[in-house]
Amino acid sequence: IKAMDFDAFYEMAEPYIKEVISKVFSTLRNTYNFFCLYANIDKVEKKHLDVPYAERPELDRWIISKYNRLIKTTTEYMDVYDHMNTVRAIGEFIDGDLSNWYIRRARRRFFAEGEGDAMTLDKRAAYATTYEVLTGLAKMMAPIAPFISDEIYTKLTGETTVHTAFYPEADESLIDDRTEERMDLVKTLVNLGRSTREQEKLKVRQPLSKVIVDGRYKDVIDDLTPLITEELNVKEVQF
Repeated sequence: IKAMDFDAFYEMAEPYIKEVISKVFSTLRNTYNFFCLYANIDKVEKKHLDVPYAERPELDRWIISKYNRLIKTTTEYMDVYDHMNTVRAIGEFIDGDLSNWYIRRARRRFFAEGEGDAMTLDKRAAYATTYEVLTGLAKMMAPIAPFISDEIYTKLTGETTVHTAFYPEADESLIDDRTEERMDLVKTLVNLGRSTREQEKLKVRQPLSKVIVDGRYKDVIDDLTPLITEELNVKEVQF
């Protein structure tokens, strides 16, 4: 057996390494830095993060549902030593769900007025949800990415290390199929709309009169159409 030349291996792997760094590690660090920046500005303390699940907006319940489903999925993968799919699932969650949808859609809630005890329930819910997901992700990533996970976990929690913490356990009562279906459908429609804009060379800042959506989805997402109109910069969603 002839060992592969390291330079040749790196040249072959370099595009994939760069993609993981960009979509997973850099995205996770940016999300963590965003949370810390505004948490420090707003003087957030742990007592402010106690927000009942039922009182959180649907966007929060969606990411919490996706997060608990991720725990369940990765636990099943790791039980059979399928680490490749474990890593892939975590990466897709960080890039596709947490950063490019939840944080982007919740961003204005962090900018809202009020700090410390004067924060609104909605603002506290955004901080609580992000904190829970970030600390949970750190524990999930600890066996795979020991350094960044330890840094994030210790700085957020004040604990000595993430490597004595238990792997998270999924709370299946927080997995909500209906909420996931609704928000995931909106995400898909927005991605399709943005892709069509790119193909037609229509920049998002250029407003359009309407977007036409298959009528069978009206009962599912009718009350979420403001998300679509804002994301795609259209005046109307027509089913």
